[in-house]
Amino acid sequence: MPKACSFPTTLVIFGISVQDVLQDSTPDVARDKDALDLFCGAAAIHRAAVDSGLASTAFDKFRVPGITDSGKAGLTEDLSSKSGFMRALELVKRLRRGGLLVMGPPCSSFVVLNAKKCQRNAQNNYQGDLKYPVVQLGNLLATAAAFLMAVACMRGVEVVFENPPSSTIWKFPIVKQVLDSCVQRSTCTPRCAWSREPWGKRMLKRFKFACTGTWISDIRRKCRCPGRRHLRLTCRVWRNGKFRFTGTGLALKKSAAYPDALGKAIVNAWRKSTTSCPIACSAHASSPAWLEICPGARNSLTYKRPAGTKKMRKPLPASDSLPAWLQPSPACTSASSSQPDWLQPKAIVARKLTSSTTGSASGAPSWLNPAPSSCS
Repeated sequence: MPKACSFPTTLVIFGISVQDVLQDSTPDVARDKDALDLFCGAAAIHRAAVDSGLASTAFDKFRVPGITDSGKAGLTEDLSSKSGFMRALELVKRLRRGGLLVMGPPCSSFVVLNAKKCQRNAQNNYQGDLKYPVVQLGNLLATAAAFLMAVACMRGVEVVFENPPSSTIWKFPIVKQVLDSCVQRSTCTPRCAWSREPWGKRMLKRFKFACTGTWISDIRRKCRCPGRRHLRLTCRVWRNGKFRFTGTGLALKKSAAYPDALGKAIVNAWRKSTTSCPIACSAHASSPAWLEICPGARNSLTYKRPAGTKKMRKPLPASDSLPAWLQPSPACTSASSSQPDWLQPKAIVARKLTSSTTGSASGAPSWLNPAPSSCS
C-alpha cells in the first residue's frame, strides 16, 4: 500500500519516492513535450494541443485495445502496473517548464453510485473497504496520480486535476495532501455547456478542475439548457423489493469524455496565461517549490494601512484637464435668465391662509375638521 508522510516529497509508490525522482543523479531526459493528457479517455486535450501545433502525448490504458492494456513493458499504459507507471513518469519528466499536465483519475470507486460497496467515509479516512478490489484499484490509481502531480509541480509544470465535485477523491488523504500543497484555484463547469448535441440530449455531468494556476477560472460556464432538461445518466430499478438507482453504462462512459470545445478551452486558457508555473522556484530557494508564494496569487499576506492614517480619496481632475467630450457645454454655463421659460424655476407664492381654505387655526381644511358636537 503506497504511503505518504508530512510532505509530498516523501510520497512512495512501487518503492520509489518523489524525492528519489527529483534527486536522481542520472542525466535528465530531454524536456521536449508541451502537454500530456493522462487518463485521456477520448483525448480531447491531446487533440486540442496537437491542433494548436504543440508536442502532446495521450496516455490511457484503453487507448489502443490489445496493446496499451497489455502487460508488455514499453507498451502498456496501465498505471496500476509498475511498467505502465514508469512510462507515465518518464513522460511527465519530459514536459517542459510551464508545460501542461491534465489528469482525471477514474472516479468509479469514489462516487455515490458505488458508495455502498466501497464504504468510503470519514471513519476510515475515505480509504474505503480495502478488501474490495475496486477500492484497491481506485486507491492505487489515485496515489499514482498524486505522485505524478507532485513530481510535475516540483519541476515547474502546470497541472490540472479533474473529478466530479461530489467525488470523495478530494478527501482521499494522499490526494488531498498534494492538492493542498500545489493547487491555487479550482472551478466547476457542466458538460452540457460545452456540448454540441441537441437540447434535451445533453448530459449535465459536472467537472471540477483543480489547477496549479489561476487561469483555470476562464473555463467556468453555467448550464443554459432550456427547462434544465438533460439526458439521464441513472435509472430507477426494482431490486430485492426496493427501488434502487443505478447508472446507465454507456451514458456514464460517454459523460466522462470531455467535449472537443472543452478541451480547446482548457488548452487556450493555459496558453493565454502570462505567468510561469505558480509553484516554481529557483534552485537556491530556501523552501520547497510548492511552498513558494505566487506573485499575484491570493494568500494571507494582505496589505495593512499604518495605524492612525486614513484612506485618502483620489482627487478629481480639474475641468480644464478633462477631454473635450467631458467638457461642459457653453449653454450650460450661461445664466439662468437665458434659459427658456419652461426651465426657469417658479417663484413660490406665499398665500395667506384664510378661514375659507383652512377651516381652523391649525391650517387643516374644513372637510378634515371634526363636526361640531350637537350636545353642549
